Amino acid sequence: MIHWIYHKINSVIRRLEIMKVVVAIDSFKGSLTSIEAGMAAKEGILKAHPDANVVVKPLADGGEGTTDALIAGLGGERIDLTVTGPLGTPVNAHYGYLAEKNTAILEMATAAGIILVRESEKKSTYCNHLRCR
Repeated sequence: MIHWIYHKINSVIRRLEIMKVVVAIDSFKGSLTSIEAGMAAKEGILKAHPDANVVVKPLADGGEGTTDALIAGLGGERIDLTVTGPLGTPVNAHYGYLAEKNTAILEMATAAGIILVRESEKKSTYCNHLRCR
């Protein structure tokens, strides 16, 4: 995946005169976070243009990775906890906390996302709720 990103970005960048590049890439579900994908792109850009000023910013579409992107962008804190998952079993999850705004960022994908369910279990209609204490 990282090599694919590198080659795509590198082929475009070679044709441009660049002073500053802002890289904002959504996560690649199950493989790269937004920051990891951005850093891979930055590496490719700098190989093509070592003098470029490359800034990596997190990006998310509201699904997986949204909490981490907002924490990184707004200077929040990640709080890890154990919650009841989509099948009623304990799963590790997290939420973000923005102290200056006294605001919590909840991402249901970490507690009830489809990534937590094996293929053979995806037909369940079991309901779930997230508990934060």
